[in-house]
Amino acid sequence: MPTPRTALAAGVIDGKLYAVGGYNAVSGFQGNGLDTVEVYDPATDSWSTKSPMPTARYSLAGAVLDGKFYAVGGHGSGTGRELEVYDPTTDLWSVGAPMLTAARNDLAAAFVGAKLFAAGGGVSTGGGGNPVPFVEQFAANDTAGLIVLGSGPTTLAAGLGAGSPSAAIFTRLDAGNVSGLAFQSVQVGAFGGNVAIPPGAPAGTVVVNIPPANGQNGFFKATFVLPAGFTGCQISCGATMDYYGRAFVNSHPFSPSLSAPGRITGSGNSGPTVHFSTANPEFFHEGSNEVVFAVANADGGGSGGAFYCFVTYRVAAALHPLSGLAGDPFHFTVTGETGAKYRIEAAPAFSESPAWTILGTNTATGGSFPYTDPAAPGFVDRFYRAVRIP
Repeated sequence: MPTPRTALAAGVIDGKLYAVGGYNAVSGFQGNGLDTVEVYDPATDSWSTKSPMPTARYSLAGAVLDGKFYAVGGHGSGTGRELEVYDPTTDLWSVGAPMLTAARNDLAAAFVGAKLFAAGGGVSTGGGGNPVPFVEQFAANDTAGLIVLGSGPTTLAAGLGAGSPSAAIFTRLDAGNVSGLAFQSVQVGAFGGNVAIPPGAPAGTVVVNIPPANGQNGFFKATFVLPAGFTGCQISCGATMDYYGRAFVNSHPFSPSLSAPGRITGSGNSGPTVHFSTANPEFFHEGSNEVVFAVANADGGGSGGAFYCFVTYRVAAALHPLSGLAGDPFHFTVTGETGAKYRIEAAPAFSESPAWTILGTNTATGGSFPYTDPAAPGFVDRFYRAVRIP
């Protein structure tokens, strides 16, 4: 290989090996890494250099679909969320939608059908460290939504008393039972608690306490709103709690019990920061949703917590017939992501491999646009789809 390096990504396209990114003694470890792209052709036993990757990086992941190389995440000159796509037929790179959750390196990526999954990795700089269980899915025709939550002044809290919890209070905390509690604004600060900001937290995440910040047991609460028509929702969090903690979404637990291995802990209490997630569709609903963190002050000293959550979901473009329009042409409305551009396609029959014909493109100004197909009367059956254009 012309450029010695490690921590690169690789993939095979049309019988040729593509080596992308990485770092070496020249670029330096924990530097920006390399943007180098080199290709090995076994037919000629030779290497060639291709257009450099837009974002120099290492410890990235790579995957191949339909003759294109997808470079995901990594550590380097960018944010660590990049998705960049290389097309060897044109020797050009394009930029895709970035990952939604924490910037990651040392992750894995693979296609399942036409959908790209990015799994695991670490959130610290320089590779490794602080592993996370986050899994994200990218599909070009999806509209992705992201809601970011973090402990801060707008977080709410409710206390159950200070000191080491009784068995009854511990059981209530472990069940996420907030019935009858009055939530109020948190107090910002550690107040003697052994809590650090979890790695990967967005800017503005702070340590919070349950008033009056005297070592209370109790709950923290944050809310988020999911739109009508959402699908594929997932919540992915990182947290530290003094002394033990457990997470719930809409009363459903999605981290280990307060008395089980892997429970949320403080930065120095029986283990590291805990990351956890769930994509159980039964846990989420349209409208307002709640995330609650239970805090058990098991050692009777200071307490408190810090947390963040990424809520991701998809809203596919939808076609809606328009009422009150006369005539033979077919009229409908495309509802999608505000400002996104969509390609309208039609097929005379719907099967596993329909023959789609491009009708035109339009932009969802304000989240939707009307469309008319004047050719519709010439067909007995006509099927439509809206494809988001990156």
